[in-house]
Amino acid sequence: MQMNIGGLIYGRYPDLIFTGRFFRVLAMFLLGFYITRRLLFAKLEEKKALLKKVMIAGAAIGIPMNIVLAMMMETNAYYAMQPTGIIQPLVYAYGVPALSPSYAAAMALIFISRRQNILLFFAPVGQMALTNYLMQSIICTIIFMGYGFEWFAIVSMLYLLFIGLAIYVAQVLFSRWWMSRYRFGPMEWLWRRLTYRQQISMSKPAVHTFT
Repeated sequence: MQMNIGGLIYGRYPDLIFTGRFFRVLAMFLLGFYITRRLLFAKLEEKKALLKKVMIAGAAIGIPMNIVLAMMMETNAYYAMQPTGIIQPLVYAYGVPALSPSYAAAMALIFISRRQNILLFFAPVGQMALTNYLMQSIICTIIFMGYGFEWFAIVSMLYLLFIGLAIYVAQVLFSRWWMSRYRFGPMEWLWRRLTYRQQISMSKPAVHTFT
């Protein structure tokens, strides 16, 4: 825990500033705001050509850069402040955000190809994105850190794959159970409560049937 606190001050925050993480995250928030205001997610069938262009362009930029990023992360050039280390934050800054709209466009194309039921099965996970994100952190710190099972650096890649899949399956099932009973995930409700500064009901409205 002391290492994590010290790492935030002397490692994480300087790295976030140097790589421009704050500006990139703000830009992605603004992009999401623009998409919402322009209702670009509505009438997807009419935007099929645009979605294909976004998917291909994002993949063309993102995949090669992420391959380079993976290769750079196998070296110590960035943290050793070697001249070639500048490549790592550059490909990270452009490659990772490029894949995000590519994934989104691909999901939209799958959705309009009459496979909605497949994607709708996973919709509750997205509706509880913040809750699941934080839950993953809690679960993984318990699994890997010293105050939990202490499996850090001793679990093989194959077991890591199984652990990741198990966590995701559990979150899919939990999210579906939760969203069948409530309007928001726990953290999503808290976020709205703090944002709008008013009481927001967690319960779903009652459905009245007439006979």
